[in-house]
Amino acid sequence: MDRADFKTYLIAASYWSVQLARPYMKNTLPYEFTYDVELNQSMDTGAGEEFVVYPEDDGKIYLQQSVDNVVALLVRDGKVPVWIDIIVISATQETTSLQLLCAGRFTNQREHMYYARRGHGPFGIKSPKLSSLWSRQHEFSHTTY
Repeated sequence: MDRADFKTYLIAASYWSVQLARPYMKNTLPYEFTYDVELNQSMDTGAGEEFVVYPEDDGKIYLQQSVDNVVALLVRDGKVPVWIDIIVISATQETTSLQLLCAGRFTNQREHMYYARRGHGPFGIKSPKLSSLWSRQHEFSHTTY
């Protein structure tokens, strides 16, 4: 996957994440984004030869990254993580912060990307973390994006 395609997926997934999170958040969620990126969040022992893994990424977290920094960090020789969970975690008046939990297996083959069939490339759009009080006060309706 080239950097331009990945950037498009990242921005689109960010917008969809905000749309999913809005009913559950009190804050306004601006469309200016920063990202907290957590690498190697998967169990990659025995990953097949069709994947590239980067053990040196274990435990690495990059906070408050821009779109361009995320692209530079996650597109490696045309390969990207097979899945990236994207979650709204907070907002200020200026920016919405999203968490990116990334698989450790990288691929350039769309058929190995978990969410490619949904049109999201490697991005899995997840609900924000909800408190247990929220579920008691509201009827939860599941929406898939």
